[in-house]
Amino acid sequence: MCPHLQRTVLPFTLYLSAFLPLCTAQQPPDLRKSSHLVAYEGSVVSFPCYTCPSCNVASGRLFSGADIIWDKRFRSPASCGCAKECLCASWKLGSPWGTCRTLEFYCRKLSQPPWSSGLRPVFCIGSLLYVERPRNASRSNNRGTNILRLVVPVKPNRNNFPVKDTAECPRVAAMRGLCARRRWRVVSGVTAAASMLALLQLIRAPTLHPDHPDVLIPLRSRHSNQEEYIDRHGIHVVVGHYLGDDKSGAPGPNLTDEVLNTNGFSPQPSAGAMGAPVQLGSWEGARMQLLYHINKFNLLASDRIPLNRTLPDVRKKQCQKLEYELTKLPSTSVIIVFHNEAWSTLLRTVHSVINRSPKELLAEIILVDDSSERNFLKKPLEEHVFALPVPVRIIRSKKRTGLVRARLLGAQQARGAVLTFLDAHCEVTAGWLEPLLSRIAEDKTRVVCPIIDIIHEDTFQYVRSFDLHWGAFNWNLHFRWFTLGSQQVNVRKSDITQAYKSPAMAGGLFSIDRNYFYSLGSYDPTMDIWGGENLEMSFRVWMCGGSIEIAPCSHVGHVFRKSSPYTFPGEGGVGGVLYRNLARVALVWLDDWSNFYFSMNPDADKERKRVSVVERKRLRDQLNCKSFQWYLENVWPQHFFPMPDSFFGKIRNELQVKCLQKPITGSSSQPTGPAILQDCVIESYPAQSFVFNKKGFIMTDESVCLDVPESRTVRNPQVRIMACNEYDRQKWTYEENTRRLKHVLSGKCLDIAGVAHPAALTLNPCEDTASQKWFFKHENWTKPLSP
Repeated sequence: MCPHLQRTVLPFTLYLSAFLPLCTAQQPPDLRKSSHLVAYEGSVVSFPCYTCPSCNVASGRLFSGADIIWDKRFRSPASCGCAKECLCASWKLGSPWGTCRTLEFYCRKLSQPPWSSGLRPVFCIGSLLYVERPRNASRSNNRGTNILRLVVPVKPNRNNFPVKDTAECPRVAAMRGLCARRRWRVVSGVTAAASMLALLQLIRAPTLHPDHPDVLIPLRSRHSNQEEYIDRHGIHVVVGHYLGDDKSGAPGPNLTDEVLNTNGFSPQPSAGAMGAPVQLGSWEGARMQLLYHINKFNLLASDRIPLNRTLPDVRKKQCQKLEYELTKLPSTSVIIVFHNEAWSTLLRTVHSVINRSPKELLAEIILVDDSSERNFLKKPLEEHVFALPVPVRIIRSKKRTGLVRARLLGAQQARGAVLTFLDAHCEVTAGWLEPLLSRIAEDKTRVVCPIIDIIHEDTFQYVRSFDLHWGAFNWNLHFRWFTLGSQQVNVRKSDITQAYKSPAMAGGLFSIDRNYFYSLGSYDPTMDIWGGENLEMSFRVWMCGGSIEIAPCSHVGHVFRKSSPYTFPGEGGVGGVLYRNLARVALVWLDDWSNFYFSMNPDADKERKRVSVVERKRLRDQLNCKSFQWYLENVWPQHFFPMPDSFFGKIRNELQVKCLQKPITGSSSQPTGPAILQDCVIESYPAQSFVFNKKGFIMTDESVCLDVPESRTVRNPQVRIMACNEYDRQKWTYEENTRRLKHVLSGKCLDIAGVAHPAALTLNPCEDTASQKWFFKHENWTKPLSP
């Protein structure tokens, strides 16, 4: 055995394809000229194809019928029945067999030979083929430990086709050394190139850091709150910037008056063009984080975007083809309330309205300043809007009044027939205004909202929103976007340009007829700052004769923030203001469901006794408004609130003596995941409270239902909590006598997954077992609260 080969079996096996193209120094013989067959049985030999031997030639049955590979390119003797497979397909393409690339194919061809001898080739060098074969095994039974054999003589012996074992192989050693040196050169080159690319990724720019003259090579840091660079002495420096806790309500960095009153607007012509994201250098991370705390969005990125930035037309093609008679549409006053808003976002809102609204329809823009403190929002703002081609008025409040009262200030001085309310950090798109005004022109009791797209708070990328959703609310009276049910989706398929009804509106962006706004009672002026006014108006519109719609052909982008940068003056701060507002909404509009709301929200219940709603209840009586039950049954029949004819309470398993519970998430999104069993909580607990309505859906807060999405494809599918969609796979029936919950679509019963997963739920064939028995514990959701 050649000692040079014993050390190379594994490496050459792993790197065969990368190694073979380098072995070109020693060319094997051209078999097209020698016209040889190749047979394989413990060794590889060659012989003339014109004198094909019989299948049993030579001692030890060196050949067998299935062991010969014939090159079909040559004329095969009619008497030879052992031709099975073409040796090298590349011959047919005209490439010589004597190149290493063809040798690679040759080795691959033999790596899975059509026989079961247990031998396989490992690699090729020159004209030699290295194969693995068992040690101390006969040729007829090649099993055992694999070793390496050197086979294939350059010139075949035509008499007995011997196998040549080489103990000393200087020729192979020379070839191995040559190939190793060439391989090392290539590996070194590739490594050097990869290192250079990695270094180029780390280096930001071949310039000095703008803030630190000692920086020689700025580096890209993996963390947003630190900087890295190589200084002039060759030292790798890492500078960390502590910014404090970024949680809502936590103190931010020390923002000086100079920082707060500096207008850093420095637009770059192409930044954010066509709604593209703004890319900032990693060396700007510290300043970006500092400025972020001012408005709770990436102010540095916003200040790079021009006021007239371009946006894509995100409307569907059918919407783009619609034409409107502008002379038949009412004019509108656009009202924008701002408090310490960034210069770039505020004026980009204004400029987008001017640039993408028909002049015939845009009567004016009213900016209501809710006692801003920034210097650049005073005289500089007045000078800027004075030069705009559309009348823009600024109304200033001397003290902080909040969104509701500020909007009322703007509405009182509006001249347009329609009031259009926008937030101060929006960007409207092409054709946004006409769909809103056309619906109001047909029916003045309609309140119409656009599709609210997303402007990313970090990059200011314009992202088209999903338009198959509508607005509603959860058990806490927090506004939510929920996916349209299957029935609503089918209705929309007939004409996707038509506006569709929505149970509630987000409140930030909508249009309403000015006269209807005041006849309906405008806003509740006793509401403080912000929060709940959108639901109060939604209930009032629907229950008092109007409707709320979403126009799918109108798209307005909005910067959504994770937390609010504003202060909430008044007792209790943010929480106190919000719960007082929501308590007013519940007391005026929810009827019996107000008890349910306060039982689920103890913080709001604390504010219940401190608010007076006499005037708003009198307004409701004057408007002859309908009940909240009518609202749930007619406006939002897909709701998940308890009803007089539905079950509400806990669902307990007899075997485990535990209650069904939905997943608990820390975010405001719908809590989806596996349905589980947990210890029953004695008092009212929303995570274990479910509604089983007369349609057969087991629902809970945030519009999630007991679902079996794999009921038709898996024998024992997992039972999950998923977004309610009105599909049959979410329907259940309850058998009072057997206490079994039967899945309508599959006919199986709700059961425990097994001993290994006692908290998980599945579907099994219905049986009279304790694991399939479920008890429904009713809770009195209409129970009056203490006065």
